[in-house]
Amino acid sequence: WELLRDYKEEKGHFPVKSAVYRGKKLGVWVNNQRKRYAQQQNGKFKPGSVPMADWRIAKLNDLAFEWALLEKWDWLAWWELLRDYKEEKGHFPVKSAVYRGKKLGVWVNNQRKRYAQQQNGKFKPGSVPMADWRIAKLNDLAFEWALLEKWDWLAWWELLRDY
Repeated sequence: WELLRDYKEEKGHFPVKSAVYRGKKLGVWVNNQRKRYAQQQNGKFKPGSVPMADWRIAKLNDLAFEWALLEKWDWLAWWELLRDYKEEKGHFPVKSAVYRGKKLGVWVNNQRKRYAQQQNGKFKPGSVPMADWRIAKLNDLAFEWALLEKWDWLAWWELLRDY
């Protein structure tokens, strides 16, 4: 718990699953706390596991711990995070970008993929079209739907020349 407190004070957010801090796999520990808490909330314990003690939950809550996994964030919360990022940085995040502890770049990349699949009529099994209101909200930010990597060679050359 103290290691997590120190990490959050230093970095300003909670660690991702792969995070190692002071030689400890803190991200794995955090992920395990989330899993145990979710199991407890859903009444779905693994055989041999015991409920998380109330005092442990309280200690994590004292840090304003984020119990929900990033993937379960509501779409508008992601959109607001993207809006804030663009206002602060002046551009959209790259795929690897983490902002306020969230994998915003991955989310942006997923929006681009879903939109491209919809435009090409190539949906993955089980996926549904992107809602028009979501497209409109992203367009309100002047969202860049095409990835830079898909530019043709001449566009890259012109960009280099103008630099």
